[in-house]
Amino acid sequence: MRKLLSGRTLTVPDAFDTQALAAATALAEGGERLLSAALTRARTDGRVTQDLAGAPELLNRYQHASPAATAVLEAPLDARRLGVRLHLPQAFLTDAATDCLSQMDYDQLTDDWAEQAYAELAKPVHGKQAPCVAPPTPTTAAGIVAPPSAGPRSGSPTTSNNTTAPPAATCAHHAPSGTPPTPTSPASTT
Repeated sequence: MRKLLSGRTLTVPDAFDTQALAAATALAEGGERLLSAALTRARTDGRVTQDLAGAPELLNRYQHASPAATAVLEAPLDARRLGVRLHLPQAFLTDAATDCLSQMDYDQLTDDWAEQAYAELAKPVHGKQAPCVAPPTPTTAAGIVAPPSAGPRSGSPTTSNNTTAPPAATCAHHAPSGTPPTPTSPASTT
């Protein structure tokens, strides 16, 4: 398919019409998981194509984000692996993000690092999705038990509000003994 489209420009409607949404729904019900997820997010506005096209750019943005922005994205990933539900409060993400930084990156944080990271992650791709959306208020984060936060840069990466480190097999940035986090890549963890 890629070779067929190489060097060509295709005009795509801004939104799926009723007939296209019905056809996409049938495919999704037949097992197309990515299309099903895109329909869930874009059903009201019909912008399914933009939703699907955003994925490669979202991945590119993650791979080239600043260390602070990457940490803000990795914090909820680690929390989900530990069983925490969706819709984490911003204070939780900000506090947890400091544990996802190497000591060198942590030492280079500025006082407004969190605001800069969230602004970087709030920029939409293809006019639709952004790596990070505005977090819900703590009152709408049902089921979340988040540790209290003293705000950005409270302590060091090893003296945050976390009382225990998650298992090394679950979280790439934390050692089981509670020792300082070390920069690792998902491929290098065991």
